[in-house]
Parts: sequence; C-alpha cells; structure tokens
Amino acid sequence: MEIHWRAPLQAKGFLKIVEAIIAILALALVAGFSVNPSISCPDAVPLFGLNISYSIKYPFTTISNSSVPFSGGDVTTGSVSQTDKGITQGAQFFVAWGSLSLIYAIVALIVYIFVTANEKLEKAVDFLVWTDVIFHIVWVINWFIASITWAVVFNHLKNNTNGLLNMIQEDLCPDGANTIFRDTYVQAAIATVFGFLSVFVWFVNIFWVVIDTKFYTDWKAQRGGSSSL
Repeated sequence: MEIHWRAPLQAKGFLKIVEAIIAILALALVAGFSVNPSISCPDAVPLFGLNISYSIKYPFTTISNSSVPFSGGDVTTGSVSQTDKGITQGAQFFVAWGSLSLIYAIVALIVYIFVTANEKLEKAVDFLVWTDVIFHIVWVINWFIASITWAVVFNHLKNNTNGLLNMIQEDLCPDGANTIFRDTYVQAAIATVFGFLSVFVWFVNIFWVVIDTKFYTDWKAQRGGSSSL
C-alpha cells in the first residue's frame, strides 16, 4: 500500500491538524471551567459575620457553597441544584462537539495518509473526499450553533451568579458587603473565541477539500482545454 506521508503538509491536511488543536483547546476550556465567587459580610444577620463562597464548575448541575462564621466555629456546607438545565445542556453540547471534532479530524487525516495515494481506489477516494466535504459543512453549522449556545450559557451563568451574590448582600449584609469576589469568566470567553475560530477554519477547509474531488479536477481540466482553443 502506498502511503501519502505529505498529506499533513497539504492545505487540507494541515488545516485538519489545526481543527484538532482548536477542538482540544475549546473543549478543555469548557470542561475545565469553574468559578469560585464569594462574599464577606462582617455584620451578617443573624450570624454576626459570615464568609460565603461558592464553587460552580462543569457541567454546572449544582452550586456547592460553604459558610464560615467570622467568630469561628464549624464550616457549614451544602449545595443548591441548578434549576436551569439549559446551562448544563449548552455546556455539554459544546464539549461533545469539540470531542467529535477532534476524533473526526484525526480519523480523516489518517484516511488521507493511508488511502488517497492508492490509484486503484480512485472511485473510493473520490467518495471519501465528497464525504469529507459534507462533514465539513455539517461541522461548520454545528460549531456555529455550539459557539452561540455556549456564549449565551456562560453569560446566563455569570448573571445568575452575580444575582445570587447581590441577593445575599441584600438579605444578610444590612450595611453592605465588606468584600464581593465575582471571579473571572475570561476562560469561558476564550472558549467562545475558539468555537467561532473553529467555524472559520472548518469553513475555509471546505475549499481545499473540494479541489481534490474528481468533479473539480475534471472541470478545471475542461476549462483549461477550452481556454487553450
């Protein structure tokens, strides 16, 4: 069997490597995303001072909290179920699509290396190339949906968390909270950027895959022949 070792160096092969790398970064940022907002109330009523911290992490099904009285004593812990299932589903869809993108990019690159150089499989190769085109179109659409969904989800999560802190401040901190730490959502924002970058890369690669189809090569040859006349 002839092996096409230069496939990763061609545009479509190189972009598949880029697709895989971006997928790893995107899914890792969301799967590993967590925030730990907290609020400190020195005059909390009726607890005479209280530190409350929250742990919110993927897949965002629950919000764990811990309370520490200023005057000392036992730490109380508990969890509040996340009522908005859309947050969990949106995050899981983004991670799932990143995982599928990684797997497909690797499999497609292997196929290009071990199959496309075999001239005896010309029809099969052309079928595989067209299949790759279709998959790229599907991936562009779904990466766009996943990115939009995640952008909405993490913004909703941020608003919910800030609302929770504000509610605690109003209910337990009559003189205002001494400290509110809202944590950063930069990691979530970067994941969104990688999601939309995937849309662009998969869309661009459609062209480089199409030019390897028999339809395109025949059309180009016909056009070249007619122009020479």
